[in-house]
Amino acid sequence: MLSFAMLFFIAATVVLAVVSVLLGHSLIRAYTQMGHRQDPDHHLRPSIILETVWTLMPLGLLVVLLILTYQAI
Repeated sequence: MLSFAMLFFIAATVVLAVVSVLLGHSLIRAYTQMGHRQDPDHHLRPSIILETVWTLMPLGLLVVLLILTYQAI
């Protein structure tokens, strides 16, 4: 039988996987739609690199916490 800590770890891993897939889908979708725009004011678009880094920082934190949780179990 699985302990509560292991069940919690599995649930956290599933949540991380779902969030990562949705995040990747959103980033790819936004990046491809930028190429289809024909707005003359395309210079108003913020830096895609900055947005990507800003979005991946919390994801990195979740991965670190997941690893630390696994080591503690």
